[in-house]
Amino acid sequence: MISDNLFYRTHNSNRHNLYTAFLYLLPPFLLFLRITIFQRGRSVDNFATVDTYASAQILIVGIIWVILFITPRFMLLVRKLSGTSVGILMLFYVFCSISAIWSPFKAYTLYRAFEITGVCLIIFLAIDCIDNFMDAEKLVLGFSLLLLFINVLGRGLLTHWTSMHANLYPMIGAMIFCYCMGELSQAVGARKKMLMICAIASFIPLCMGTSSSANIATLCGLITISFIQKNTYRIILIILLILILLLITTGMLDVIENTILQTLFPGKSWAEVESAQGRTDLWKRCWSYIANQPVIGYGFAAAPRLSLGVVSAHNTFMDILLATGMIGMIFFVLALFTLFCELNQIETTTPGYVGCYASFTSAFVGSMGTSFIVINIHSPMITLATFLGLYAIFILPERHKNHTYDSFIY
Repeated sequence: MISDNLFYRTHNSNRHNLYTAFLYLLPPFLLFLRITIFQRGRSVDNFATVDTYASAQILIVGIIWVILFITPRFMLLVRKLSGTSVGILMLFYVFCSISAIWSPFKAYTLYRAFEITGVCLIIFLAIDCIDNFMDAEKLVLGFSLLLLFINVLGRGLLTHWTSMHANLYPMIGAMIFCYCMGELSQAVGARKKMLMICAIASFIPLCMGTSSSANIATLCGLITISFIQKNTYRIILIILLILILLLITTGMLDVIENTILQTLFPGKSWAEVESAQGRTDLWKRCWSYIANQPVIGYGFAAAPRLSLGVVSAHNTFMDILLATGMIGMIFFVLALFTLFCELNQIETTTPGYVGCYASFTSAFVGSMGTSFIVINIHSPMITLATFLGLYAIFILPERHKNHTYDSFIY
């Protein structure tokens, strides 16, 4: 009788925590709907204009911060993140908000910094409500797939289903697919089936998007898996390398050259690939602006619009230097370095480790061609935040369990 009561209490507690997590995810989900389904077209010059759509967006961000401040659990979360790579990334966004001081559009820069910081923190808070890794993983994958499918719907409605080429939603597919592929080899039972379904569900939109950045990011994520895991992935990679060598020595590589081109760079010529479809010219223009304000940049979010007349420089490092200069770059590089050190302290058999490692790799590589980490809040950044939350709350603490007192002695 006692065990039955304990089971029901535990079951009801888990369900209550899940409902609470859903409530925390509701504001970022509404914000996501605003930037995908309820889009409006306006010129680059009017990017700081507050219309009805922008007012709704500001209201949602305000609600997010109110929830954060009135939730006692939030300060515990901040302490949990402090000193970690994710915590340093949040400090980077704090500096982005400080850049409003020298930004020509102070209110716009401050709002955008608060927006992206608030969205990340409330997603972390939602994941922190979950008691165990399995439920947290289901929440992360389910929420990410929901964002992916709605993003595909938004793209279809925008183009009347005539063109599904895009850069943003394929990156969501790349992160989900890489995570699932990284976890499949050590998953069993229902979890293995779930990961397989999620991998297939994310791979289809990834192919539909025909995004070069997402394709290369996915390839890099899969290569990361092969180097981490000493299993079939590494064998497959070796076989592929041997096959490529055979194709080169037999002269057959030229025959499949166009196939490779269309797979990694759909709809592009080699000339467009070599110039990154105009991105290299854009990056050359960036350097002149960066040289004029190298230390503190021009202000978060507004910098590429003011200097280049575009939303983004299509490269994370360029956007950081434009927005926050070398100081912001120090924060960001420190977060990456800390993340790398943390990952090397965690056992590869830890659930979620390989998947997050591959997902982070795909996100970083993809952001080199489709910058979404240091500009306005975009759907790939929301997805990345869910994986960062899963990593910081459930995977990173495992490093302390793997480094006992005896291990330091010997």
